[in-house]
Amino acid sequence: MPAKYEFYYFNGHGLGIIPRLLLSLGGFDWKDKFVENWKEEKGKTPFTHVPVLTEYNEDGSKFVLAEAYAIYRYLARKMNIVGETEHEVALVEQYCCSWEELHDKYWPLVSDWKKILTPEQFDNRLKNLLETEIKPIMTKHEEALAKNGTGFYVGDKMTLADIHATISLPLLNIDGNLVSKETHPNLFALQEKLSANEIFQSEAKRFPSNS
Repeated sequence: MPAKYEFYYFNGHGLGIIPRLLLSLGGFDWKDKFVENWKEEKGKTPFTHVPVLTEYNEDGSKFVLAEAYAIYRYLARKMNIVGETEHEVALVEQYCCSWEELHDKYWPLVSDWKKILTPEQFDNRLKNLLETEIKPIMTKHEEALAKNGTGFYVGDKMTLADIHATISLPLLNIDGNLVSKETHPNLFALQEKLSANEIFQSEAKRFPSNS
């Protein structure tokens, strides 16, 4: 009997969107466990935050894994979507790390710095971040997809890098004004192709009011 999984996180997307998507795409036997009282539950997690994935095995043992990036890499390896050769695995990791870097730059600004900056300061800092850091890196992703020429980052089939791009592009392309189909056609083609999948659509609609 395959292992069963419990995904512990808040009742919303956030850092849970890629792990949950992989759990569904991979056909894992899994269920959500939502945070109910964070003040009481926080200290019981491995690093005092979520998400946390628990794998329950047939022999009664369990495996507990924290950190969103580690969780979705673990699931992707189980799904064999991390590349087929040593070089492909390294490239998939490279592209995922790049998207993670963009998220790490963007979200602290809009969630934390926005609270202490004046509106003008925030707008200027956000504009600078988008134009001088995020957009140039997105352009490098566009070039990588164009160079590979298969519609995917690595090889000729979907990997974790493609999934990460599909999730990240609309989140970081603020109001659709940063990049477009005309300027970054390969990124948008990839995002549209994967987003057409029923599982992608289903997961995206799970928490429509709390993305």
